[in-house]
Amino acid sequence: MGTREVYEEKLRSGAHLHRDPTMNPGLGSARCPRCLSLLTPNSSGEGDWAITSVLHDATAVVPPLLLFSGTSALFGAYALPTFAQLTVTSYYAASSASHYAVSQITRQIERSHLSDTNGNSR
Repeated sequence: MGTREVYEEKLRSGAHLHRDPTMNPGLGSARCPRCLSLLTPNSSGEGDWAITSVLHDATAVVPPLLLFSGTSALFGAYALPTFAQLTVTSYYAASSASHYAVSQITRQIERSHLSDTNGNSR
């Protein structure tokens, strides 16, 4: 615990107003309470704070969002219907080939059966 003099010195110097960004994890830097824009120290040396543009924050988010949206749109408009069409087409092709194969096998069995019965009955 500090003495009264240390306490009064902190009050005079504003050291008690020092903001440690680790106190509020996730925020990391000072923000305007009204618009939530980043507050940056003024480089003019006056000790004031300048409010940065809200668009500054938005431009950090917009390009990845556009990229994700474009990829999703491309997937939904082209890749997904193409995959569905390919799946249905291959299903019908496999089904048709299977029916054809079964039909040929059945025909072969019937021919051999008919030739055996015709040959045995003579």
